Amino acid sequence: MSAQSPRPLALVTGAAVRIGAALAGHLAEKGFDLLLHACGSDLTATRNACEQAGATVRELRADLSSGEELAELCRQAGEQGGLNLLVNSAAVYPESEFGSLSFDNLSSTFAINLFAPVLLTRQLQLDDGALVVNLLDSRVRETHFGYSLTKQALAEATTHMACRLAPRVRVNAICPGPVLPPIGMEGTTDARAYMRALVESTPLQRQPGLADLTLALDYLLAARTVTGQLLFVDGGEHLT
Repeated sequence: MSAQSPRPLALVTGAAVRIGAALAGHLAEKGFDLLLHACGSDLTATRNACEQAGATVRELRADLSSGEELAELCRQAGEQGGLNLLVNSAAVYPESEFGSLSFDNLSSTFAINLFAPVLLTRQLQLDDGALVVNLLDSRVRETHFGYSLTKQALAEATTHMACRLAPRVRVNAICPGPVLPPIGMEGTTDARAYMRALVESTPLQRQPGLADLTLALDYLLAARTVTGQLLFVDGGEHLT
């Protein structure tokens, strides 16, 4: 990948699977070159999809809970030139009811879900006119207390960073609703029943899909006067 490439450059964290993989593939189709981040997951499928769409791709490996590895990721990304887009999709989703919280599980969740997006936004070389998109969530989940805290904090960080980085960089967030079943449930009868019940509880009773998230990303890329916004793609789930 050349710093002189005429194609814009995007870094997508958590690009190996699920929403991160879908957004990375979509960006390749839109003409972006890609820096694909993962920790231990296999990036082969995402890389192949991006390269087939014409993108030049580099893989970046980092445990986002490690300050040293986060700094190294920023250093390697900087070798490619300035970024036009940062998509903070990487996240962990541990079960953590309030009564079972500990310092270790709460701190590791915050490190990946909150500290990493904030520090990447601050430390990466973002070109003038760049866009940062944080992936949030459309509602609080009582059985994932620590996760919900991190996403609420990242929502606040999104608006604060939008103010601090304007007018040079825009910072927004996409808040998906019931797009995919929980990790480990994919393709099971339980997953279909779970998702059906979830969708039926939303005001629109229509399930958002990955294509709806890529449309949201397209909007944020095109809407040059939009910053500090939380864009809910959830069938109205956040209203209930």
